[in-house]
Amino acid sequence: MLFIVDFDGTISKSDTIDALLEKFADDRWQQYEQSWLAGEIDAVTCMSNQLALVEADHIALESFFRTIELDRSFCQFHAFARQFARVVIASDGLDHAIKVSMQHSAFPEVPVFANRLNFEPKGIRMTFPNRQPDCAGGNGNCKCAIANAQRAYPGEKVVLIGDGKSDACLAKRADVVFAKGSLVKHCEKNQIPFIPFSTFNDVVAELQNWPECQISTTLTHQTA
Repeated sequence: MLFIVDFDGTISKSDTIDALLEKFADDRWQQYEQSWLAGEIDAVTCMSNQLALVEADHIALESFFRTIELDRSFCQFHAFARQFARVVIASDGLDHAIKVSMQHSAFPEVPVFANRLNFEPKGIRMTFPNRQPDCAGGNGNCKCAIANAQRAYPGEKVVLIGDGKSDACLAKRADVVFAKGSLVKHCEKNQIPFIPFSTFNDVVAELQNWPECQISTTLTHQTA
């Protein structure tokens, strides 16, 4: 089993890039945001234009990344899930921000697939090492491609845990979807089955009812 977990608004309690822009950019970032939400531009264009507005030095940015508040119930989820599955973070946000915030909060080390943060003399720039030209969601970090690449074998169960627009494409293809935020509305609109959640405690409570999770964890405890 493979868990693909979103970061912004899912592991973090708010959207990291939005908070970054509110603190270090002028109000023009909101115009790009509205154009993206309306489908007028793709995510890559939106984020590239937004981050070009950021004015802050390296020290200020590193300090900001350490203030990102995370959902601590992710730690309990990870400890439970790793007994029978693999967990990766797939985000259309910033790799460095994710790693710094998780290290600062003493979260478990998890493979991270995200857009690359590059520091400039007075700001930052984003590059897209995981971008796929044919990504149906137009994301900088194609979560469908990550799910396919990270599968240990064809047909391995993929479970998506997410909250927003960058999760919409994978939601159509994942075997199970845990959704909150705008992803709930997307699933309802497109008749995609989903399990609502608020924190990772809700996810664990649901997983404990899955036969494959009960069997795997029992065997793990017996052989430990």
